[in-house]
Amino acid sequence: LSISLNDLVRYDEGNKVFQDAQAALSRKSSDPDPYVSEKLATKHDDLGEMYFQYKRYDEALEQYTKAISLSSRKADLKMKLIECCIKKGDEPRATKELKLLVQEFPQFVPARLKLGLMFFNVRQTVAAVEQWESVLIRDPEHPVAIKYLQMAQESGSTLLA
Repeated sequence: LSISLNDLVRYDEGNKVFQDAQAALSRKSSDPDPYVSEKLATKHDDLGEMYFQYKRYDEALEQYTKAISLSSRKADLKMKLIECCIKKGDEPRATKELKLLVQEFPQFVPARLKLGLMFFNVRQTVAAVEQWESVLIRDPEHPVAIKYLQMAQESGSTLLA
Protein backbone atom coordinates (compact mmCIF):
# COMPACT_ATOMS: atom_id res chain seq x y z
CA LEU A 1 0.00 0.00 0.00
CA SER A 2 2.86 2.35 0.83
CA ILE A 3 4.44 1.81 -2.58
CA SER A 4 1.12 2.35 -4.36
CA LEU A 5 0.53 5.59 -2.48
CA ASN A 6 4.04 6.76 -3.34
CA ASP A 7 3.42 5.92 -7.01
CA LEU A 8 0.30 8.11 -6.82
CA VAL A 9 2.49 10.93 -5.44
CA ARG A 10 0.81 10.71 -2.04
CA TYR A 11 4.10 10.60 -0.17
CA ASP A 12 2.84 11.60 3.28
CA GLU A 13 0.16 8.91 3.29
CA GLY A 14 2.61 6.33 1.93
CA ASN A 15 5.14 7.17 4.61
CA LYS A 16 2.48 6.92 7.34
CA VAL A 17 1.35 3.48 6.10
CA PHE A 18 4.99 2.35 5.99
CA GLN A 19 5.66 3.61 9.55
CA ASP A 20 2.51 1.91 10.88
CA ALA A 21 3.43 -1.39 9.22
CA GLN A 22 6.96 -1.21 10.61
CA ALA A 23 5.66 -0.49 14.12
CA ALA A 24 3.21 -3.41 13.93
CA LEU A 25 5.97 -5.73 12.75
CA SER A 26 8.32 -4.73 15.55
CA ARG A 27 5.55 -5.20 18.15
CA LYS A 28 4.79 -8.65 16.82
CA SER A 29 8.42 -9.75 16.77
CA SER A 30 8.96 -8.56 20.36
CA ASP A 31 6.01 -10.55 21.76
CA PRO A 32 7.36 -13.81 23.18
CA ASP A 33 5.96 -17.01 21.76
CA PRO A 34 4.28 -18.84 24.69
CA TYR A 35 5.22 -22.24 23.27
CA VAL A 36 8.89 -21.28 23.03
CA SER A 37 8.80 -19.67 26.48
CA GLU A 38 7.37 -22.85 28.00
CA LYS A 39 10.00 -25.02 26.28
CA LEU A 40 12.76 -22.78 27.61
CA ALA A 41 11.19 -22.80 31.07
CA THR A 42 11.21 -26.60 31.02
CA LYS A 43 14.93 -26.62 30.22
CA HIS A 44 15.67 -24.15 33.03
CA ASP A 45 13.58 -26.32 35.37
CA ASP A 46 15.52 -29.44 34.31
CA LEU A 47 18.82 -27.67 34.84
CA GLY A 48 17.63 -26.37 38.21
CA GLU A 49 16.76 -29.91 39.26
CA MET A 50 20.20 -31.09 38.25
CA TYR A 51 21.89 -28.34 40.24
CA PHE A 52 19.59 -29.11 43.19
CA GLN A 53 20.47 -32.81 43.01
CA TYR A 54 24.18 -31.94 43.28
CA LYS A 55 23.53 -29.48 46.13
CA ARG A 56 24.49 -26.44 44.06
CA TYR A 57 21.63 -24.42 45.47
CA ASP A 58 22.65 -20.96 44.25
CA GLU A 59 22.73 -22.18 40.65
CA ALA A 60 19.47 -24.07 41.16
CA LEU A 61 17.80 -20.91 42.49
CA GLU A 62 18.97 -18.99 39.45
CA GLN A 63 17.55 -21.59 37.06
CA TYR A 64 14.23 -21.85 38.91
CA THR A 65 13.92 -18.06 38.84
CA LYS A 66 14.43 -18.07 35.07
CA ALA A 67 11.92 -20.88 34.66
CA ILE A 68 9.33 -19.00 36.73
CA SER A 69 9.72 -15.89 34.59
CA LEU A 70 9.03 -17.89 31.41
CA SER A 71 6.44 -20.44 32.47
CA SER A 72 2.76 -20.57 33.20
CA ARG A 73 3.45 -23.29 35.83
CA LYS A 74 4.46 -20.68 38.39
CA ALA A 75 3.08 -22.37 41.52
CA ASP A 76 4.90 -25.67 40.96
CA LEU A 77 8.14 -23.94 40.03
CA LYS A 78 7.95 -21.61 43.03
CA MET A 79 7.61 -24.66 45.28
CA LYS A 80 10.90 -25.95 43.85
CA LEU A 81 12.50 -22.58 44.48
CA ILE A 82 11.18 -22.63 48.06
CA GLU A 83 12.50 -26.13 48.66
CA CYS A 84 15.86 -24.96 47.38
CA CYS A 85 15.83 -22.02 49.82
CA ILE A 86 15.08 -24.43 52.66
CA LYS A 87 17.94 -26.75 51.69
CA LYS A 88 20.24 -23.76 51.41
CA GLY A 89 19.27 -22.76 54.96
CA ASP A 90 17.45 -19.59 53.96
CA GLU A 91 14.22 -20.19 55.89
CA PRO A 92 13.27 -16.49 56.03
CA ARG A 93 13.26 -16.28 52.23
CA ALA A 94 11.42 -19.59 51.98
CA THR A 95 8.74 -18.35 54.37
CA LYS A 96 8.44 -15.04 52.51
CA GLU A 97 8.10 -16.85 49.16
CA LEU A 98 5.50 -19.21 50.63
CA LYS A 99 3.43 -16.33 51.97
CA LEU A 100 3.51 -14.68 48.53
CA LEU A 101 2.63 -17.97 46.85
CA VAL A 102 -0.36 -18.51 49.16
CA GLN A 103 -1.52 -14.96 48.41
CA GLU A 104 -1.15 -15.43 44.66
CA PHE A 105 -2.59 -18.97 44.58
CA PRO A 106 -4.86 -19.37 47.65
CA GLN A 107 -6.18 -22.74 46.42
CA PHE A 108 -2.67 -24.25 46.04
CA VAL A 109 -2.65 -26.83 48.84
CA PRO A 110 1.08 -27.79 48.80
CA ALA A 111 2.03 -24.20 49.60
CA ARG A 112 -0.35 -24.03 52.56
CA LEU A 113 0.89 -27.35 53.92
CA LYS A 114 4.53 -26.27 53.62
CA LEU A 115 3.86 -22.82 55.09
CA GLY A 116 2.13 -24.50 58.02
CA LEU A 117 5.21 -26.64 58.59
CA MET A 118 7.47 -23.60 58.41
CA PHE A 119 5.33 -21.89 61.06
CA PHE A 120 5.20 -25.02 63.20
CA ASN A 121 8.98 -25.43 63.10
CA VAL A 122 9.46 -21.95 64.56
CA ARG A 123 6.76 -22.60 67.19
CA GLN A 124 4.11 -20.41 65.56
CA THR A 125 1.56 -23.15 66.06
CA VAL A 126 -1.53 -20.97 65.75
CA ALA A 127 -0.41 -19.73 62.32
CA ALA A 128 0.44 -23.30 61.31
CA VAL A 129 -2.97 -24.56 62.37
CA GLU A 130 -4.66 -21.77 60.40
CA GLN A 131 -2.90 -22.93 57.22
CA TRP A 132 -3.78 -26.57 57.75
CA GLU A 133 -7.38 -25.80 58.65
CA SER A 134 -7.72 -23.75 55.46
CA VAL A 135 -6.69 -26.89 53.57
CA LEU A 136 -9.42 -28.86 55.35
CA ILE A 137 -12.00 -26.24 54.42
CA ARG A 138 -11.25 -27.02 50.77
CA ASP A 139 -10.76 -30.76 51.29
CA PRO A 140 -12.15 -32.05 54.63
CA GLU A 141 -10.51 -35.46 54.17
CA HIS A 142 -7.01 -34.26 53.22
CA PRO A 143 -4.79 -36.86 54.96
CA VAL A 144 -1.66 -34.73 55.29
CA ALA A 145 -3.49 -31.74 56.76
CA ILE A 146 -5.25 -34.06 59.22
CA LYS A 147 -1.90 -35.61 60.20
CA TYR A 148 -0.31 -32.19 60.73
CA LEU A 149 -3.23 -31.00 62.86
CA GLN A 150 -2.93 -34.13 65.00
CA MET A 151 0.79 -33.42 65.34
CA ALA A 152 -0.01 -29.89 66.52
CA GLN A 153 -2.55 -31.21 69.03
CA GLU A 154 -0.05 -33.76 70.36
CA SER A 155 2.56 -31.05 70.81
CA GLY A 156 0.19 -29.51 73.37
CA SER A 157 1.02 -26.00 72.20
CA THR A 158 -2.28 -25.15 70.59
CA LEU A 159 -5.84 -24.45 71.62
CA LEU A 160 -7.54 -26.74 69.11
CA ALA A 161 -11.11 -27.70 69.84
